[in-house]
This record gives sequence, structure tokens and C-alpha cells, in this order.
Amino acid sequence: MEDTREKIVRLTCLQISDMISREEEEELNALIAEDPDALEHWEAIRKYHESPAVAQIYRDVESSAPLDTIWESLERRFKERFRQERRRRIMYVTAMAAAVVGALLFISLPFKKNLVTTDKRLQIAGIELQLPDGKKIDLSKTEGQVPIGATTLRNANNILSYNTTSGSAPAGLAVLKVPVGKDYKLQLADGSEVWLNSSTTVTFPFSFGNSREITISGEAYIKVAPDPNKPFLVKLPGSTVQVLGTEFNINTYDNGLDKVALVKGSVKLQTPGQSLVIQPGYQAVYTKGKGIQAAPFEDDLTLSWRRGIYAFYDISLEEICQVLPRWFGVQVVMDNQRVAGKRFAGELDRNKPLSKQLKLFSDGGVTYYYEGEVLHFK
Repeated sequence: MEDTREKIVRLTCLQISDMISREEEEELNALIAEDPDALEHWEAIRKYHESPAVAQIYRDVESSAPLDTIWESLERRFKERFRQERRRRIMYVTAMAAAVVGALLFISLPFKKNLVTTDKRLQIAGIELQLPDGKKIDLSKTEGQVPIGATTLRNANNILSYNTTSGSAPAGLAVLKVPVGKDYKLQLADGSEVWLNSSTTVTFPFSFGNSREITISGEAYIKVAPDPNKPFLVKLPGSTVQVLGTEFNINTYDNGLDKVALVKGSVKLQTPGQSLVIQPGYQAVYTKGKGIQAAPFEDDLTLSWRRGIYAFYDISLEEICQVLPRWFGVQVVMDNQRVAGKRFAGELDRNKPLSKQLKLFSDGGVTYYYEGEVLHFK
């Protein structure tokens, strides 16, 4: 039976050669996501495949030599290469084939147990709900129904909902905190829905009175249930959003900067000295000390986080590095400020190991390395 090491080798070789099926790639992704040893093994194979040594071998065997000659040549060269580089190791890497003229590259490294994955992460907290009386509930560990007096919370499928008997809801405000690397959905008492991005906090009542008001810090997508008799207000660090029935995205991650991107309906962004009504497809940006400005926004970029994707286009490495701690729980240090301004376009998937996706930056000429728990760019 094929063991995990052999499976990683086989699937990685198919991936390198662009011959992997969707089912096989899903299997490979699951292996490296769940097993730190498998992740290190996968990374080592990819790293060696991209090395100058392998590139030279490919050039050497790119002739029309018979496949069995190519196989023997590669096996001999790879084994000798790794004997030289890993003399002190009990087991050395063996090469079994290469992705040249239809052949597959197979490199097998010994597994090392009890290793820390190179996808360094800070300890990630659970999703926390603080009730009006101060009691805290870890929603990451509490599934199903949770009674709190006459109110019943339902926590299932990454969604918090609740129902209350008229006049029986707990008085005061609850606070829902979504930590690094997570997202979550809240269904409010009026039927409005709030999708929360990582490192985001929402403060809300379990029952609304004559008005509907919540407070957001971080990023959220809000779908407001229409009610012309009860305006919906969203308090931000520096401004307030007033709506009747609409869908919009809020981003307050950057200190002194509130962004409201309107998808449907109409909203008004208010500050103590200014207000601005925006239409769908436009984003209102309040900058402390500069007031409010409106500009078009791209759905595919601004709203990609709802799919678990951070999509970006022509932005600096410095800006990207502000997102990495929130999405992947990793500390980031810029060793060389000269690379901070290098601009990139691409995507990062929150549900995949960061280490698997850093090639995007090395392909752009930026070197990275881990030092303990810290990711460095230089």
C-alpha cells in the first residue's frame, strides 16, 4: 500500500508536471494542510525542483535520448548531488524520474517527526461572544443551541442567530469578536445579516428599539433588512453609515480611514462636519483630517474576502504585509525597505497554507525567510 511519503512524492510530481487531476490536487492539498511533515516534504520537493541543479540537469537531458537513458542519467546525477549535500543524514534523497519529455520528477525525502510547519502562525483565538452581563462564550467550541435566559442562541455552520420573546431579550449590548484567520456571520434580530472578516468586532443589541444601531471595527459585509420606520445605523471609528435597506461593505482596518463600498441601495456616510450619499458601485472613503471622498470600486477586489480570497492588483508589498497577520496569524518584518514598494497582483487563499503561496513574491524578486515565528522579507 502506498504510504504518505510515496503519495506526496507522486502527487507533487504530477502537480509539477501539470498532469494532476482535480481530485488528486484536492487530495494533495488536504495532506499538506493537515500534516506538517507532509507540508515540509512537499516544500522540499518543490524547492529542489526549482533549484539551479535541476535546471542544469534538464538542459543536459533535453536531447532526444531514449527515455531509459534519461531516467538512468537523472537518477545517477540526483543521487550523487544529494550524497554530497546531505552526508550527515542517515537517509538521503533519491530521484526516480524527471518532468522532461513526458517523464516525471520523483524526489523522496525522509520524513522528520515533531517538526513545526514552516507556515508559522501565532496562536489563534476562538470566535468570542461577550454577553451584556459580561459572560463570554467561545463559539469556536460551542455548537448548537445555547440558552441565555429567554433568548436562545444558535451557533451552527459558522453562523450565529437567535430568537427572543418580545420584551425578554437581555438588555444592553453584546460584543462579537472574530479573531485572526477566521470569518463569521451574524444574523441580527431584525433579519439583517452581517458577514465579519478576520480581526473584526461588532457590537449589537439582541433586540432593537425605535432605531437599529450596531458598531463595527474591522471589515464586514452587511445586508440590511428593509424597514423605513427604523433607520439602520452603523457606527464606525470616525463616521456613521445610515441606510434604509441595502447591501454594502465596511472596512475600518486602517487607523483614521473608514471605507464604505455600496453594492445595492443607497447609503449616507456622515461625519461631524460632512455627509455624502453614494450610489451602487461607488465607495465613500473618510480620511481623518481630510473629509469624505467618493470613488468607484472593483467588486472582484473589494469583496473577494467573502470567498476566503484576498485579491489584489498593483499594490505594494507593504500594503500586503498589513493583511498577512490578520489572515494567516503570522508576524511580518520588512528587513529591506527598498522592497516594501514593489507592487504585486494576485490572490492569497485564507484556507491554504501561507508558505504554499509565498512563491508569488519570490517570483517578483523578493526574498523571504522564517526566523522562529516571524516571516521576513528582504
